Amino acid sequence: MQRVSYQQGSVVKKPRAKGPDVWVLRYMDGDVQRSDILGTIHEFETKAAARKKAAERLKEINERLAGIKVSGLCDRLKLEWEKPKDIRPKTAKTYIGFMKRMRADWGNWRVDDMVNDILAVEKWINDYEVLAKPDRIVPDRFAKGKLIPGKTIPGKPARPASKKTKLHIKAFVHLVFEHAMKWKLIPMLRNPMTLFRVKGRRKRVRKPNIITRDQWIALTTDPELSSHVRTMIFIAMLLGLRVSEILGLRWEDFDMVRRVMSIHRSQVGQNTGDTKTEGSEEELPIHPDLYEVLEAWREEQTIDGETRDGVHTPVNGWLFGNLITGRPFWGGTLQQDHLVPAGRKVGIPNLGWHCFRHTYRAMMDEEKLTLEEQRVLMRHEDIRTTLGYGGKSKAETVRGANAKVVEMLRKHA
Repeated sequence: MQRVSYQQGSVVKKPRAKGPDVWVLRYMDGDVQRSDILGTIHEFETKAAARKKAAERLKEINERLAGIKVSGLCDRLKLEWEKPKDIRPKTAKTYIGFMKRMRADWGNWRVDDMVNDILAVEKWINDYEVLAKPDRIVPDRFAKGKLIPGKTIPGKPARPASKKTKLHIKAFVHLVFEHAMKWKLIPMLRNPMTLFRVKGRRKRVRKPNIITRDQWIALTTDPELSSHVRTMIFIAMLLGLRVSEILGLRWEDFDMVRRVMSIHRSQVGQNTGDTKTEGSEEELPIHPDLYEVLEAWREEQTIDGETRDGVHTPVNGWLFGNLITGRPFWGGTLQQDHLVPAGRKVGIPNLGWHCFRHTYRAMMDEEKLTLEEQRVLMRHEDIRTTLGYGGKSKAETVRGANAKVVEMLRKHA
């Protein structure tokens, strides 16, 4: 299949039943012939004059149809991914983030030139850096009738991207080229992104924070921590849920008689959707300690609901609903405004919601649960995903086995 070529089009004079004759530009849109009126013979007295006007119009047409520039391809893809479809909102947001970088660095390149210069694409991916984040100022706000003073959230410097991120970028560019083939912007041949590998070892740029017992006690007893964040921390630590799953919880998902919780949905920003994988939709046991925390939160939230809304259902049935919006809170905002400051107090510089999930798996590993039990509790489809989550260091893992060998040698010495 041939790529759409840079066409010159044809300019012809077309008579009209009423009014002066017009100059018409004819061109191909895929397999369909189209025509645009350039102007009347009074506006353009000669064909040469009409051809000059056609040249401007053809430039726009060729950039759109032939994918002359990467920026045009990115614009078309953005419209495609903003449509409601099977793609998850969080995935679409990630794609659009990658696309902004691709548009900034490659926007003025022709699509076919980018495809043909695979060495330049390889270098771009291997040199990819996570951009610096500036300081963010949180303004003063009111919550439950109290003034919460604003503060400055420190930014983060630029840093080299991990190999995992680079692999995601490579997969994204591969997908972009697949769309370019589908739209006949480049020949339908082998995707050039399969021709190279991302350099470096596949390792974490930052090790996951494993929360210690003392840090856990300090976190849950912090008097400045909001009650809804404290309750979310208990659920994250005692069940290992993702923050999107915690925010997607509704009171109808709990069976307090059987003491079980059902995971049915995830909440990312304003979007309510399915869980990350099919295996994530499971029933989980509610331990008596967690049951007490949930009952205390239900009572507190219901009282607020009766006072503010005159209803018994807390914030439209959401477990963690915002009284202002009537929808669940935003996980990123809760992390920056509450979790990170609380983490610094207990010695964790960048405490995130996923740290509790890493710690949950580390505790299971320490208690010698079988890998299959760990996989089921983590609700992973693949055991290799479970193995990738945080645990004790290699030295701590083999300390007991090392001690047995040393004692054996001492006995025979």
